[in-house]
Amino acid sequence: MPVKHGLFFACMLITITVKAQVGPLNRIGRETRTIDMDTGYVKLVLRNEAFRNMQKKETASLSGLYKGDTLVKVISRIVDHESTEIMEYYFKDNELIFIYEDYKMFEPKTKNIGMIFQARYYFNKGAMINHISLGHGRTEGDDDFDLELLRMAHNYHRQLEAARNKQP
Repeated sequence: MPVKHGLFFACMLITITVKAQVGPLNRIGRETRTIDMDTGYVKLVLRNEAFRNMQKKETASLSGLYKGDTLVKVISRIVDHESTEIMEYYFKDNELIFIYEDYKMFEPKTKNIGMIFQARYYFNKGAMINHISLGHGRTEGDDDFDLELLRMAHNYHRQLEAARNKQP
């Protein structure tokens, strides 16, 4: 096969691979925007110890947004004197599709931001299909970070469902 044809087929393969991945990412993007734009949710909030084992000088909340009986978004906020961590978990038909993570560490005395980590994690059928990150954080040096994210999403989903079922 001439080099020109081989190069053409290699370019076609790369194009097909990129398009195959862009399709699900675009779909996930549309679904998360739809969830964010909707205002007709019932909100359930767990605070502090109801959500997690608290450390000194820390506040935390776990919020669930429900459309009917279906949990569509979970927001976890943990704040202490040195950092703020916000994680947003998006669900479609009770399946995790996307996580947004925003972590900021502050200089304790000046409150200036010392470190920022932001990431977007894309999921399809229980597996991470892509992630984009800025800064130093969870995606470095931990080969199983995707499994940890799935575990956290499952635990938060379970906690909110249990609290919802306890409500009168």
